Amino acid sequence: MAAVILCWTLLTVGLLGSASEALENVSAHSGGNIVLPCQATESSSQPIILEWSRSDHDKLEYVFLYRDGQFDPENQHPSFKNRVELRDKQMKNGDLSLILIDVTADDIGTYECRVVRARSNLPTPPINVINLKVTNNGQDLRFKFWQSIIGGQKDGKVLEYLGLMLYQIVFLLFLLL
Repeated sequence: MAAVILCWTLLTVGLLGSASEALENVSAHSGGNIVLPCQATESSSQPIILEWSRSDHDKLEYVFLYRDGQFDPENQHPSFKNRVELRDKQMKNGDLSLILIDVTADDIGTYECRVVRARSNLPTPPINVINLKVTNNGQDLRFKFWQSIIGGQKDGKVLEYLGLMLYQIVFLLFLLL
């Protein structure tokens, strides 16, 4: 029995530790503007590609994409058109922060800032991961966000954690039988 408890503990800590990322929490008021911070460590040259994306959906959504020396509106998700801009368009001193204009409850979620400095097919880790919360006169609008998930929109992180929990239950049943 002690071996089962030890295996369960190691599995829980290992899986949850590997699935979680350090998130920076940012709050915004509905209808207002918010800066999603991102600071590159190498500021000597502009990035070849700067990606701001939503990472909490099944499909990759570009919030803002800069490549080949210019903003790329073709690959931008429609809900962010005319609603985002770089805080510093020249990206001086590595400032890659993004201003999100007219924030709504639909903007609640996880955002990633990622830079590619050399052409490569290898994935690059995000510089910053931001969890955006939206309030309306002090009222947290997360309820609407979760309601939209239950209503059919899938949240990648929720599904990931549900999958980990299911895996743990199956593993525990396997150990007990």
